[in-house]
Amino acid sequence: MLFPALVFLITLVGLSHAIKYCPLLGAVYPVPRNVNSNTLTRSTVASLTKALDQAIRQNRTPYGGFSSDSNSFSLSVISANEDKPIFQYQHTAKLLDNSSTTAVTGDTIFRIGSVSKLFTTFALLLQQGTIIFDDPVTKFIPELADIAKTQADGTFDPVSEVQWKDVTIGALASHLAGIGRDCECTWSLPVCSGSYHELTYRSILFR
Repeated sequence: MLFPALVFLITLVGLSHAIKYCPLLGAVYPVPRNVNSNTLTRSTVASLTKALDQAIRQNRTPYGGFSSDSNSFSLSVISANEDKPIFQYQHTAKLLDNSSTTAVTGDTIFRIGSVSKLFTTFALLLQQGTIIFDDPVTKFIPELADIAKTQADGTFDPVSEVQWKDVTIGALASHLAGIGRDCECTWSLPVCSGSYHELTYRSILFR
């Protein structure tokens, strides 16, 4: 019940007020308002809070075990048209390493890593669709365009360097660009000096 309830709550953000006022406008619907005061929203928040409390107390969810002593988390559901969050829930693990924080709150900063790439790609798709997916990154990043010019004579090393003119926005978004991960590299970080023409693939990635 935990995750289905969360999905249901997020869906309510767009539908709660539209139940009464929802003229057909094609792909555009009225802006949802008064979400926090909606009866369905309140009941869903109560159910979700109960499910989370139970998961922490029992160290188990319908989807498997859960260690509340070693896992901290923060959940927030917000609407651009509401002054207050629709839903908030924070849990601080008993075994939390206090070197970074003593309690998880709604303002706690998490190291989310590559999860943020999804939001970047989705935002791009929402704003421009796939119209620029086949465009090379050198079209948007002049430093890489400069490097591509120096690679035109074919003297670059295809094992340790990237042929930037062949890397597209779509390739980056789908992790098909062939760019190595920085955590797997053992070389020292380069010291960049002079103009951007002197920058290398490694210095661009690891500055």
